[in-house]
Amino acid sequence: MKIRHLLLLLALLALPSAVLAQEVQPDNRPVPFSQLGVNLPLTLTLPADYVRVEKFKGVVVFCAKDDESQLKDNGDFNGAKRAVVSIRPSPSDYYDEKRRVFSFESPEATQSIAAAGAKNYQLTKQEVRGVPVASITFEIGSRKIYSLAVASGSVLIRLSYNARSESREIDDHVWATMVAGL
Repeated sequence: MKIRHLLLLLALLALPSAVLAQEVQPDNRPVPFSQLGVNLPLTLTLPADYVRVEKFKGVVVFCAKDDESQLKDNGDFNGAKRAVVSIRPSPSDYYDEKRRVFSFESPEATQSIAAAGAKNYQLTKQEVRGVPVASITFEIGSRKIYSLAVASGSVLIRLSYNARSESREIDDHVWATMVAGL
């Protein structure tokens, strides 16, 4: 047995079996942004069993196949057993191409986030295939917030990952896979 296979097996054995059954997916699938109605050369990487739900106005939602009826029937993210990914235009935010900054990078926006009780705020900016992207994570209480901002001309697209796992490590891993898969 190769060492990397052994290390992977040991890592998996360290996770509770209920978490393995519900949270860790063996592979991912690419979803081009063009399928989201956004003309950008990017691809969103989602767990293989996620499906698109068309229930919400102006918001594209992906969820686990097992949660699809919950979201379609009730429109309730809170009833989902696994994470829900939502993608929407964000008219209150923008990207300043001249200064190369997002609107939420201002000192006022940062103070507002801190005033709301946010802890461990992290903003990571990068360009992916020439597209400005910002990954934002922070904690409010025991909940971790994951958000991605993608500049598309004058429109800012927000992607939110609404975590449902009992394991922060799994949520962080899924989020990192989604961001790295752009």
